[in-house]
Amino acid sequence: TGSVAAPVIASFSTDSGASDGITNDNTLQLKGTAVANSTVTIYDGSNKIGTTTADSSGAWSYTTQALTDASHTLKATATSSGQTSAASTALVVTVDTTAPAAPAVTGESVNGANQVVLSGTAEANSAIKVYEGTTQIGTATTNSSGAWSVTTSALSNGSHVLTATATDDAGNASAGSTAVDPVIGSPPAAPAISSFSTDTGTAGDRITSDNTLTLSGSAPAQSTVKVYDGSTQIGTVTAGATGAWTYTTAALSDGNHSLTATDTVSGVTSAASAALAV
Repeated sequence: TGSVAAPVIASFSTDSGASDGITNDNTLQLKGTAVANSTVTIYDGSNKIGTTTADSSGAWSYTTQALTDASHTLKATATSSGQTSAASTALVVTVDTTAPAAPAVTGESVNGANQVVLSGTAEANSAIKVYEGTTQIGTATTNSSGAWSVTTSALSNGSHVLTATATDDAGNASAGSTAVDPVIGSPPAAPAISSFSTDTGTAGDRITSDNTLTLSGSAPAQSTVKVYDGSTQIGTVTAGATGAWTYTTAALSDGNHSLTATDTVSGVTSAASAALAV
């Protein structure tokens, strides 16, 4: 070692995520200063990984090959007129290109302000973002054990499909969590199927030779009424201004049919009506 001044590693890029020396960029561009026109040698620990030349003002830059996911201690020396300096102060960089696992949602509730409160687990100290579709509606940070809780912005009445992601300190984002589908607002009253026609043969026994039944009933005014045969939706109709509705089925097979209906108001769906067995 001669009298050549040690170089300086002044910065690296890209420092993704927070500026904390943890990055998902594994080809780092180092910048620094050294003796003008000196040869700058870069080390990762004790391994020489490359050289570059300082310009006439002493500025230099060097871009590494791909580094492994690990902590890297980067140093540099400068060589001028056959003399080599001591090593620079070390720059410690952690490379992390691995995305965290998707968060788990373990709790879901709706508060009085029409906000959804979600809780769950994810990678410790990661940033949780909650989305409806592609719109971010809430964020939080997990604690050292990975627990998190997010209260979303106020949501409109109706059903919503929400997912959460976790982003680690290096800026790696996880895949979306399993979706949750909270409903905002109180469900409307269930509709009623009050009658069907034509009830051929003995009236009132619900045995008929008519396989295209006209159902009549009541529901909240202007609500959307969905009609089901067992678990299969067979049609949709809109209740009138008084709440009255009718629906005529397509041809039904010979057999027992359990007919029910739900109604939807402002995106919120009621429980099912009492079943009509025909």
